[in-house]
Amino acid sequence: MPLIILMMAMGLAAGFLLRHRRMAWVAKVVTALVWLLLLLLGVEVGGNGMIIGNLHRLGLNALIIAALATAGSVAASVLLWRNIKSKTGDDSHGNNPAREDHETLKQKAAQPEIVPQQKREEEAL
Repeated sequence: MPLIILMMAMGLAAGFLLRHRRMAWVAKVVTALVWLLLLLLGVEVGGNGMIIGNLHRLGLNALIIAALATAGSVAASVLLWRNIKSKTGDDSHGNNPAREDHETLKQKAAQPEIVPQQKREEEAL
């Protein structure tokens, strides 16, 4: 475990020091290494007779855990969305009638205000 934390800290430090450089290649290397890791994990699991022998039971447990984790994530997302909506006043589509975008405000500012004659006369009094 200390080695994992040390490697992560070294990666964070390297990323911080190199943050101003273009490093698009890093994402490609990480993706390739993840695919390699998955391949090697499959080779290891496939070579383990105990895991292969109990795959039907392990698979069912994994399916149950994955389904419950997904359901929990969806429930938490719905609760978070409702909480955010109630605090911002947004409708179901994420629109907040009290908030206008920059373009709408510019258009309104460019249009002259039309005041009815009667209102102008009342203001003059």
